[in-house]
Amino acid sequence: MSSRTPCAGECILGTVEAALDIACRRLRHHPVLTNPQDKIARDARETCQSYAPSWQAE
Repeated sequence: MSSRTPCAGECILGTVEAALDIACRRLRHHPVLTNPQDKIARDARETCQSYAPSWQAE
């Protein structure tokens, strides 16, 4: 009998999305993301804007 669940990939993706949303929500008003000065900060902000549901609401 296999120990794999039928939603293995989907369940992992849901966990990653939830973790990303929590992290982005916590960093939403951080100066590095509100006023990004370098490529890393701009990429982080763009990631939150693109993938975190709490940022997509705005």
